[in-house]
Amino acid sequence: PLFSSLKRIPLHYLIKNYNTFGDDSDDSSIDEDTVDADTNGEDGMNAMKIFIKTSPNCVRAADHRGWLPLHVACSCSSRKGMIRVMRLLLKIWPESINVKTEKDSDAFACVDMAGKHHPTKDRVISLLQEAKSKVDDRNPDDKSEGCGEVAVGSNGDGDDEFRDQSLSEGSVEG
Repeated sequence: PLFSSLKRIPLHYLIKNYNTFGDDSDDSSIDEDTVDADTNGEDGMNAMKIFIKTSPNCVRAADHRGWLPLHVACSCSSRKGMIRVMRLLLKIWPESINVKTEKDSDAFACVDMAGKHHPTKDRVISLLQEAKSKVDDRNPDDKSEGCGEVAVGSNGDGDDEFRDQSLSEGSVEG
C-alpha cells in the first residue's frame, strides 16, 4: 500500500510543516478550486488546494492515531493561516467536526494542544462551534450521517491510496 509505511499522510505533513497559508483575515482564496499564481506568501494554501483537487478524499484520511487533517490544523491553530486551513477543510467535509481521534479527542480538544491561551483561540473555537452547529442542525437525530474516514491502506481493488471506512457515532476506529 502506498501510505502503509507512513504514520502520517501527505496532507497532515503539509498542514503541520508549511508556514505560508496566508493571513487568517483573508477569505478571498478559501475556494478549493482557485489556485493563485501570485502567492504572496500563500504557498502552503496553494499546495493544499492542489493536493485536495488531485486527491479529494485526502481530507477524510486518518493517520495512525486516527487524526484527520482537521485535527492537525486545530492542534496548530496558534499559527498564522490555520483558521483559513480549517475553513477550507470544514467547507469540503463539514461532518469532520464530529470525528474523534483514537484517544477520543475531538477538534475542540486538539485546539487546546496549540496552547491554553493563544491569540486566535477564541476565533478558532467560534469557527468550530459554528461548523458543529450547522452539521448538528442538518442531522439532529443521527450525528454520524455522512461521516466517514479514509484510512491508509489497501481495499483490494487496486486503488491502494485510500479506502473508505464507516464510522460509528462519529468516532474513528483504528
